[in-house]
Amino acid sequence: MARIGAEILAGGIVEVGFGLIGASIGTEYDPPGALRWTETGLSLGALLGTSIGSVITGGTGNFRWASLGTAIGLLAANVLVLALPQNSNSTALALGAAVVLPLTGAIIGYEVTQRPTPQFSDRAPLHFFPTVSVTQDGHGATTGIAGFF
Repeated sequence: MARIGAEILAGGIVEVGFGLIGASIGTEYDPPGALRWTETGLSLGALLGTSIGSVITGGTGNFRWASLGTAIGLLAANVLVLALPQNSNSTALALGAAVVLPLTGAIIGYEVTQRPTPQFSDRAPLHFFPTVSVTQDGHGATTGIAGFF
């Protein structure tokens, strides 16, 4: 669960940062295509942030599947945006979909390919040994159990 939290946090931060970079590039150099630049930045940020958050927390998922999940999330966001009426009331929903759906797709794609953690039976066996030693004054003995796992 901590890994998914790290994926959401890192993915969200990097996604918003890349989205802002994409928006600024788009508005400066390609005003009609600014939305495309913003979506590209959001998608790349979601993918990279999710992967970074996963790797930091010991994730073993597959980057290609996270990429596919991001693409599916971006496609779903575009379909949703196109289905919305073009008025000022739908702007927040469109922006929310453009942020949330690619990030969700990246996380699902990464987590689906996560290798399971080994179960107790897959781990090295526990080893215990009885111990006997003479006391320091030499007039007795102590017993115990030593082990490693």
